Amino acid sequence: TALLGMPACTAQGGPTPTQGSLCADHGFCAEPLPGYDHTRAPGGGAVHPGLGLVVPLHAPRFPHMCALLASLADVPIPAFLVFSNATDARAFLAHDRYTRHLSGTGGGAGGAAHGTRAWPLVFSARGSLTNIVSLKKWAAIDHLVRTTALAQLLAADAEAMWLTHPEGRPPGARVAEKLAARARERSIALGSIYPSTKPLRRARAEYAMLIVRRSCAAAGLPPLPGTPWFFDAPVYDAADWREFLARVDVPYAARVWEVFDWLAYACFKVHARGWAVVRARAAMRSKVEFATCAFQGAQAPGHTFLWAGNACNGSRLFQHSLDRVPTQAFRPAGYEARLRAVRAWG
Repeated sequence: TALLGMPACTAQGGPTPTQGSLCADHGFCAEPLPGYDHTRAPGGGAVHPGLGLVVPLHAPRFPHMCALLASLADVPIPAFLVFSNATDARAFLAHDRYTRHLSGTGGGAGGAAHGTRAWPLVFSARGSLTNIVSLKKWAAIDHLVRTTALAQLLAADAEAMWLTHPEGRPPGARVAEKLAARARERSIALGSIYPSTKPLRRARAEYAMLIVRRSCAAAGLPPLPGTPWFFDAPVYDAADWREFLARVDVPYAARVWEVFDWLAYACFKVHARGWAVVRARAAMRSKVEFATCAFQGAQAPGHTFLWAGNACNGSRLFQHSLDRVPTQAFRPAGYEARLRAVRAWG
């Protein structure tokens, strides 16, 4: 049967991992669930080159993932759901409440008009692993760079949502415009980390800088003067992915929790690829997840942002951290209704 907008294929899964890959060399693999071939689109053509989403997923986040997929129903961005094991992947696929927004699932009235393109990947690890979140993302990105024509991959969490433009601009045009601006600017926006005389704030700042140091160290590079985490969108470029991976101390990254995948890649972009740093003019006084469009614009004027902590009238492609927004005013229109509907489905 066809699930997640994808026709069934051979039961053999994905291609054999090649040398120089996370899977073959280190035993961290993200491979298609048998029966799903993400290298082919539903109409028979290859997956559209451009931007793809990589979303690590586990059971508590299934409703959020469904809401995210529903928001992508008419958007030409494929999503790759990275499950910790095949049991979780099949559990997600087995429940109509999680997949009825997708074409080809028998969702009936709740089905999307055109269908979201989404595919399940199953993560596996050889040996012990502490930093599972970062390695799940990296394993999926490595696999997709080798098996698709996608030029960029956004490593998002399930608690995100595509933001519809108020003037109804075509989604594909908005994505292309944002990616073209990012390519021209060649810059990464960093949130500032300032020490404080208050013990709790000082401890948080010191731990944030520890994360920056360890993440950059995983790529054999010096630290950045701030952190892009949640401030700038974690977009990976397929063109330089293998160069980045060759620098990474994978065993170190796998055992050290404070190695954040996107931070390590941002260090690589700045120190090895010559990207500029755009530093925020002021420190966030609340959690960085709530960096609004207004804050981003004031602190990093001229920088192109792909996402933010609020809906901001469609000037960003995505809103993130929807499980942690401080007030209802931060939630985009329709998100609460979608979550209620997902949880109500049997």
